[in-house]
Amino acid sequence: MNNLSYLIYLAGVINNIGNTVGGISTIATLAAIVSSIAYVLSVIFAGDRTADVATPLAAKTMKISIPLAVVVSFLFAIIPNRQTVMLIATSEVGDQLIANEKVNGVIDPSIELLKAWIAKTTQDFKQEAGK
Repeated sequence: MNNLSYLIYLAGVINNIGNTVGGISTIATLAAIVSSIAYVLSVIFAGDRTADVATPLAAKTMKISIPLAVVVSFLFAIIPNRQTVMLIATSEVGDQLIANEKVNGVIDPSIELLKAWIAKTTQDFKQEAGK
């Protein structure tokens, strides 16, 4: 398998990876928000009883969910989507075509023909404008 094959395979898998990471990111972010709110409320309303069950549990959940939410959200942001992977694959094909001698043999004469057609058309427009 070449690079293009790997990129096409990655494009097929990338949506599943993105959806999974996005789901984990959402759950971790919600856990971080809920545990932060629970921690603040338990500190505010517990008064002298801050060593109750709610405060340590909320603090432990915050210590796990906040870093997890940050890391997974970062991964969700840097994993490319399917379209990006397909564009990379297209770029690979383009690089291979540009380096191919057969393609360059066809392109070089066609550029000269295009330049000649542009010159002739420009000259025709100038002649018509002069009339």
